[in-house]
Amino acid sequence: MAKKGYYREKNSRYEKDKDYMKFIKSKQWFNKSQEIKRLDCYHCLVCQSLDLISPVYLEVHHIIKVRNDASLKLDNSNLITLCVNHHKMADSNKISANELHRLINKYRDTTEHNDILLI
Repeated sequence: MAKKGYYREKNSRYEKDKDYMKFIKSKQWFNKSQEIKRLDCYHCLVCQSLDLISPVYLEVHHIIKVRNDASLKLDNSNLITLCVNHHKMADSNKISANELHRLINKYRDTTEHNDILLI
């Protein structure tokens, strides 16, 4: 199991963007990432689509990068729960944005009972 923040620490592009690092360490991002993990039922949605068991450690991925469109940085439709391996693949475009959006539409829990849990 990867330790917390392992991927970010090992990915040099994060080190180059101080504003992004400040955002990723913010309470606002922590709260949003927890919300997305709840909506995705604490599963990597790629693993789920492949009938794999999700690892315990999960990350939340920006489908459209913050540097490309900062207005989407907290938009639920732009965020997806992924394991470290699938997060690396998504960052390197080995998993397309269209596929990630398809997985959100297929697997994300958007029922009313889930919304009540978020209050």
